[in-house]
Amino acid sequence: MGIGKRIREAREAAGLKQKELGEMIGVTGAAIANYENEVSHPKEPILYALFDALNIDANFLFQDMVKNKSFLSLEEQEHIKKYRTLDGYGKRAVDAVLDIEAERCQRENESRLEVAARAGDRREQEVDAIDFKNSIDPETTDI
Repeated sequence: MGIGKRIREAREAAGLKQKELGEMIGVTGAAIANYENEVSHPKEPILYALFDALNIDANFLFQDMVKNKSFLSLEEQEHIKKYRTLDGYGKRAVDAVLDIEAERCQRENESRLEVAARAGDRREQEVDAIDFKNSIDPETTDI
């Protein structure tokens, strides 16, 4: 996904039409369409205006251009903003639920890996049995 797709994603998440976003940052709706379709790219001052208007940062916009993929999605950023508004009780409650869910998911993933490993062992045993069977020379072996 390029920066145009990220601009579109952020604009749609903000509930804005291209024309509305254009008016907010001083360009036309057609210019926004060109950015989103990657026909052209916004100049630096327009980028700064986009960051402010869409409440995003450069990391969000350029995350697909960088090898380090540890950037947050808009949804994750929204969760963090909400978390920061919580008092101590709310943060402890969210942390407790998060810990419980993380442990549950970890157990499920470990269980899936164990099942896959057992299935792989069975397949290896079957292949070994077939190889052994095929290695027996029927003319020299009394079976």
